[in-house]
Amino acid sequence: MLYRKNRSLGLKGSASAVANNLSVRVDMARSVIHYAVVNRYTVNVVSSSMNGQTVNSRQVVCKEPSVNYCSSVIQARLVPFPTRTILALTSQYGIQMFDADTTMMLYWYAVGEFSQPDGFSRGIGGFQDEFLCMGTHDGRILVFHIPSKGTNVTLSQTLEGHEVAICDIQSEGENLISSDDSGSIIIWNKMKQLFKIPGYGYRL
Repeated sequence: MLYRKNRSLGLKGSASAVANNLSVRVDMARSVIHYAVVNRYTVNVVSSSMNGQTVNSRQVVCKEPSVNYCSSVIQARLVPFPTRTILALTSQYGIQMFDADTTMMLYWYAVGEFSQPDGFSRGIGGFQDEFLCMGTHDGRILVFHIPSKGTNVTLSQTLEGHEVAICDIQSEGENLISSDDSGSIIIWNKMKQLFKIPGYGYRL
């Protein structure tokens, strides 16, 4: 048998019709599967044992800390690090990071002003076990240093090379790969631009 169907898991809300609305993290050491599902202003986080017998559900609300306002979640991703897993959210106005186990907010970073609705963040990727990279509407890649514990998240540097909004970010070893709305792809090596593959107006 190539696969086995496990029990279905219930969510507290339906999934939003956006790209990257589901993130899955398999923790083999603890025999647990974590799911993060985007639902408008919230992210439903479900942790399940491998056989689906034990299920723990919770919700994370994407509320901007500086105002009494909830913004729509564009993307959510569970990013593993050596000592913990970070739940990273991108929204219309900023970036939020939570501890995936406790859903405690660790960090918030504003991307645009509330008077400028064109600003947003999109694209999430871990890098070299200590950095979290997140894209913006104007083509920047923000590189955050993630400590082994605590909330002392810091913006380490900003990568510039794209001219339009970031779509996705992935990494492999010392290489970081980013794509944008024009279809362009940039390969970064040790945080330096290695080469760029130009796009033809189609997002990747």
